[in-house]
Amino acid sequence: MKKWYFNLKNESLLAKNDLTLSFLFYQAVEDMDRGIIKIPDSYDIDIHFLKDNHRYLDFLKHVHKFSGYGELVFPHCPCDSRKNGHVIAALNSSCFQLRACSSEGELEPNKVVEFKYEDFVNIDVDNEEMAFVFEIKISNKPNKTIKIYTGFYLYMFDCVKKAQEEKIKKLIYNKENTD
Repeated sequence: MKKWYFNLKNESLLAKNDLTLSFLFYQAVEDMDRGIIKIPDSYDIDIHFLKDNHRYLDFLKHVHKFSGYGELVFPHCPCDSRKNGHVIAALNSSCFQLRACSSEGELEPNKVVEFKYEDFVNIDVDNEEMAFVFEIKISNKPNKTIKIYTGFYLYMFDCVKKAQEEKIKKLIYNKENTD
């Protein structure tokens, strides 16, 4: 089971339920242990103390500020926009990322492309090729279609669709509350 919401406000509402709070806590612990959540060396709160003593709310209150929190990272896979090597696809509340890596999954430094959800023109799946397919709007250039070949293509499609929906709802909510 993986986290489904990419909106911190929605997540905090869901965390009022003890079972959900426990799930969010253990997901964050796993992400921290796997290196997805990056804790700054200079952070003055002992995160490990909060984790080890199961201080769920305090722990989540602090780790949601860190890079990687709430990210969903997929295993490396081939992508038609890379001639050599693979990509690691990642989603968070603000964007969809393609991180360049070798065909063994070794990240290539400073080779990350971010796509904002509002720049997606179309998303789809190719069941025959087991690929997540998206068309992206690029300023001053024609739209570009990208295929990511992964066994998780359906899940990737669902996650991007959900993240887009949340982003749209947030934009509408913010607009209504500023008018």
